[in-house]
Amino acid sequence: MELNLELRHPGWQHFGSTHLFGCAWLDGSRLDAAALDTAWKGLAFIDAVALVQACDGHFAAVRQDNSGLTAVCDVIRSIPLFYSSSDDRHRLSDDPQELADDSDSRRFDDLSVAEFLMAGQVSNRYTLLPGVRQVQAGEAILLPACSGEINRYRYFEFQHAEPFQDSREIVAERWDATLQRVIERELEAIAGRTIALPLSGGRDSRLIALMLKRIGYDNVICYGYGQPGNDESVIAEQVAVRLGYRWEFVPYSNEQWCDWFSLPACQDLLRTASGMTSVVLLQDWPAVYELQRQRRLPDDAVFMPGHSMDFLAGSHIPQDLLRREVGTSRLVDAIFRIQYSLWPLHRVYGFRDWTMSETALEQQLRDKIRNTLAPGSHVAMAEAVSAFECWDWQERQAKFIANSVRIYESFGFSWLLPFWEREVLAFWQCVPLEWRLDKQFYDAYVIGLDDRLPAPLSSSAIGSFAKIARSLGIFDSAKRAYVAMRKASVDRVYDHPLGWYGIVSRDRFRELYTGEEEIYSFLALAQLRLL
Repeated sequence: MELNLELRHPGWQHFGSTHLFGCAWLDGSRLDAAALDTAWKGLAFIDAVALVQACDGHFAAVRQDNSGLTAVCDVIRSIPLFYSSSDDRHRLSDDPQELADDSDSRRFDDLSVAEFLMAGQVSNRYTLLPGVRQVQAGEAILLPACSGEINRYRYFEFQHAEPFQDSREIVAERWDATLQRVIERELEAIAGRTIALPLSGGRDSRLIALMLKRIGYDNVICYGYGQPGNDESVIAEQVAVRLGYRWEFVPYSNEQWCDWFSLPACQDLLRTASGMTSVVLLQDWPAVYELQRQRRLPDDAVFMPGHSMDFLAGSHIPQDLLRREVGTSRLVDAIFRIQYSLWPLHRVYGFRDWTMSETALEQQLRDKIRNTLAPGSHVAMAEAVSAFECWDWQERQAKFIANSVRIYESFGFSWLLPFWEREVLAFWQCVPLEWRLDKQFYDAYVIGLDDRLPAPLSSSAIGSFAKIARSLGIFDSAKRAYVAMRKASVDRVYDHPLGWYGIVSRDRFRELYTGEEEIYSFLALAQLRLL
């Protein structure tokens, strides 16, 4: 069996049989490629995975030895890896397009295209390319040197664990200590370099700013963006100033977005950062572009975004599942309704020619969700919510949200993701479900850290509207009214606080917009050259 390893990113370290990208920690010590090579040399596949399972940090690791190619992604797939396999050859790469040189591999898979347009990513181990697969978050694979099946092992999944039995006060203290320990470890790795903190008007990036201040890390630049005077940036600036951090603002407008989006660098990012897997979370790109172009950031700045504390805190738990009995069918319905909502299926069916009927396409998408779910009956509420969040973590968080660090890499910057450290995920797996509903435990914790700061923006207005509508049994009619209102206000929607609908002309936006779409609906079309 021929084995081909094709790693293109310059960030890879190599020593002996080991390749390492990123920063891994084991028992408090930072691992480089040489240390990892020594640590797992001679270990069988499952033992090598157990060693990596104990590591903190964000990394991808590859080992090539007599057993074959072992590839590991961290608990959030922060550095993606891809592979293809045939009867006589296994190939592994950090660029899926490197693997797409066989007979029909340039032809996108129908089911994956539909999923990309509706959900913004391709689920499970699949990509848009029929013969190319991806290593998933918290997964290790072995591409064997001899003939045989690929060995896949899931060493981590974000599922609910035995809940803490302590009081809220004690658990809050434990969370506080955990987060400070994680951030201190990450700061140790960057040796005093400037932190670039994308600061919003919400809680997550504010929490990072508060922790940095408490630790005494003063080399911080906070930045915001959007239409001048937007609520997010006004509050963010107040927070930065009160904490004594430098503030930078990059104005956005529809016209500027049109120009930025047409730049070769932006179009190249859309091609490379998607990994043939997801829509690119693009909102930061113009800000980083302008900050670097205008030399308002040092060349060695390290970005520390607040992804995705709101998810861990419980903001994605759907009301549909908060009932005594749920079941797999209702769980699949919830995922399909909530996560497959960028474009409705009948609109997707009109964007290109398909090899199957609309009904068959929907059934295959639902079957794919069902097959990707964590095993179980999903009848009990807690089990169903855990399975929903596991799906969200694996698909949306890993492939769409965390993957946004490709933006920083495209400008040559490093990044840190403190909320996606293994230790942080392990903590939130044990926070009682009832404390995470409406983010009550987390929100109270953040507000209690510093009550002198301006109140964070609430992002729950639409959620509260939906919750009330459901409780009154009028959700469907209320949603129709809300969608009709947005459709009637198409120009106001187009003039978004971030100005980002400028990626499409106003006339084309009016033609396509029905009141339900968002910016990523249009980005999905753009990335597939369908806009």
